[in-house]
Amino acid sequence: MRHAMALAALFAWCACAAAADPVWPPDGEAQARIEALRRVLGDPAASAGMRRAAREQLVRLLMHPQARPDAVLAPKPPRAAVDPVAPLNPAAPALSTQPAVTPVAPPVRAANPVPDGRGGTLVPTGKHMIDPRTGALLVDTGNGWVDPATGRFVPR
Repeated sequence: MRHAMALAALFAWCACAAAADPVWPPDGEAQARIEALRRVLGDPAASAGMRRAAREQLVRLLMHPQARPDAVLAPKPPRAAVDPVAPLNPAAPALSTQPAVTPVAPPVRAANPVPDGRGGTLVPTGKHMIDPRTGALLVDTGNGWVDPATGRFVPR
């Protein structure tokens, strides 16, 4: 029962509020005044005082009758043209341990080619030599190198 009474009171209040609302669009006289004020606002020859007065009158004409004009017409604080950005996250703290540096031995320099005694050269590769003319692997014999495929001996 209480809910039904509260619901009926709510409907009655809404009906009264709807009847009290001003009629829109305004009548012809008010529309003519609104257009005149808009022309003053857009006129480059109008002074700043004329524009301010026209703006105040236009706000009062367009405002709801129960609204407070001082809240609408009060000067507003200046604001940035672009909304400020949220603060950025702080940078991550630096790592306390530095990455380890592993020393690397310098590369071993390739041995210089050795003359083979017949106008050619041999490229040393450890205990063996490679004949660049044939690509054959020569085996070390202590006092020279031997080509195992042909038996050719190259002295040191």
